[in-house]
Amino acid sequence: MICGRCSALNGNEDRFCQKCGAPLLTDQQRNSSAGTSDDLAAQNATTMIAARNARLVDVKNMRPLTRAAYNVSESEHGPLLSLLVSLCFVALSLGMVAVLIKIFETITKLGQSMVSSEIEGGLSDLFYQSATANNAQLLGWLIVLFVIMVAAFVACGKLNLRIKKVNRKKKKEQLDSRL
Repeated sequence: MICGRCSALNGNEDRFCQKCGAPLLTDQQRNSSAGTSDDLAAQNATTMIAARNARLVDVKNMRPLTRAAYNVSESEHGPLLSLLVSLCFVALSLGMVAVLIKIFETITKLGQSMVSSEIEGGLSDLFYQSATANNAQLLGWLIVLFVIMVAAFVACGKLNLRIKKVNRKKKKEQLDSRL
């Protein structure tokens, strides 16, 4: 039977909806046998449309990431946006490697400028102090950039996986509807 509240398709023996838990009306309660196996002639195009609508996705009640994935896959430029998200994911991973290399280079320069300032001293000490300050500031900004890139990498990766999952689900539903 079809639920009157959420339009979900349930078994003929069920008394309550499997999706929302609402009580299902029997043919004695509504004086009709539509939607039950007692009257097979009643299962016409209207029943099939209601069953198809019960399987439609309710995007409004989804989590934001899943909603974004459905919006991307259902949009006019869905494949292009999916490709751009994948490319962004790859670019972020390469950028994180480059930032990590730069962080280690900056740590090395910072250590060298600290050691050199202790060895030479005198007038050149001012030069080494400014170099140390510049390297320390650069290191701080690189660490902040790396943390932001990691957060973007995780978000982009999750969105990329969710888009692929939505596309697989849509292909499966299309194959099921053809059978």
